[in-house]
Amino acid sequence: MSLFNDHVKVLKKHIHVKRIQNAKFNSLKKDLQENEVIIQVDYSENYTNKDQGQIQSAYFGQQGFSIFTACCYLNVDGVVVNENVTVTSEANDHSRIAALSCWLKVLALLREKHPLQTPLILHIWSDGCASQFRSRFVFSLLSQFATDHQLFWYYNERHHGKGPMDGIGGTIKNCVFRDVLSGKVNIGSAEHFASYANKIITGISSLYMPLNEVLTEPDCVENAPKIPGTLEVHKIRRTFNSDGVCKLEFYRTANDESPFHSHWYRKEGDPEICDHPELPLSFDLIMTCAKRRGIYMKIDEWLDC
Repeated sequence: MSLFNDHVKVLKKHIHVKRIQNAKFNSLKKDLQENEVIIQVDYSENYTNKDQGQIQSAYFGQQGFSIFTACCYLNVDGVVVNENVTVTSEANDHSRIAALSCWLKVLALLREKHPLQTPLILHIWSDGCASQFRSRFVFSLLSQFATDHQLFWYYNERHHGKGPMDGIGGTIKNCVFRDVLSGKVNIGSAEHFASYANKIITGISSLYMPLNEVLTEPDCVENAPKIPGTLEVHKIRRTFNSDGVCKLEFYRTANDESPFHSHWYRKEGDPEICDHPELPLSFDLIMTCAKRRGIYMKIDEWLDC
């Protein structure tokens, strides 16, 4: 019975967080302002390029494309407008930098199609996949890009991350592959896939991102500081001070008023973070700066100095 009670407590917390995240999303969508954008993002399963008339040996050399999906909501002249976008690329690894490159391309398309205000308040929603969206490396990346906009990143509770962006990925793959099976088209590349999808599907903007448009990950990301309670993070708020120093605040739910942890980040190449007089000096920050400067010492020695 005690084991059952322990599992019930975990389940109650799980359901509580899920309900809070859902209520927050509905509230944002209902009260969306003209300077706000909601973007739900995810990776669809890679599309495996097949040919209806292919020979047997072609099975072992099939090409795959990654498909990044986004369901966006904007307030245009007082009306909430929906934009569905996919980004097709040969970057099949679904890496964190590829995911960042994709949603920045989605944002560029939105700004191109609609007269959005600047700066924007971005509300990004995703699942908690560590390799793509929720890890100390991704947190460091968020401090480096789209810095002219205010950013909130929300993570759905685990096993509750499905949404309309998943339907977008399924729709585009199904429509293209149906024409492949009927012999109407032979897809030759990821770029061809995106252009053909634009031709046959209305309501979904299909973009192509070649490998040379995938951003280069800054070297400082590999030295990103560890964030305690990363798996409990369900909301991130990004702000900048007057000197351009980025601060990320981490919350356990979307409705929490106070973060359970916060961290300052500098852009690569800027002076060391602990040289800034306004930044709080924690043990982690000091040790990070010591490692960057090549100062290696035992913790006991550091405590004695």
